[in-house]
Amino acid sequence: MYGTGSKSKRNYTYSSKTGTSSLRNHNDRWHLEAYLTAALERGWPILSPIIKRGLELGYSLSELKSLNEQGTDLTTLPPRMTCVSDPEGRRSIPQFSVAAFHKFLVEFIVADDQVSSHYMVVHGLCPHTGIECCRMPRV
Repeated sequence: MYGTGSKSKRNYTYSSKTGTSSLRNHNDRWHLEAYLTAALERGWPILSPIIKRGLELGYSLSELKSLNEQGTDLTTLPPRMTCVSDPEGRRSIPQFSVAAFHKFLVEFIVADDQVSSHYMVVHGLCPHTGIECCRMPRV
């Protein structure tokens, strides 16, 4: 029962099987600004999927708070542009590192999967199963 006056307290008892998704959705919808303020002031870990996504897109907590205060829908943010345009309008190139090179190379190979069937046919393998086919000439 809800009490009235300054001395009333709300006590809730939850089961160990109680989910938090409804509460998280409620907090993200109605209390996001308060959560961002408290997270900035108190150094809270970020548990909100909306804010986590914003951080992954390159925004800082203070930028997300400012955008939220302006009424921006944080669920539809584009990736943050961190580069400065040069006179020709090209985006800056990320600094080279072997790890970054490997990451981008793997992403390219996975996304641009053109070579598999051709390679398999040239080497006498069935493109569908990868098993050697006797009918295909070996090079």
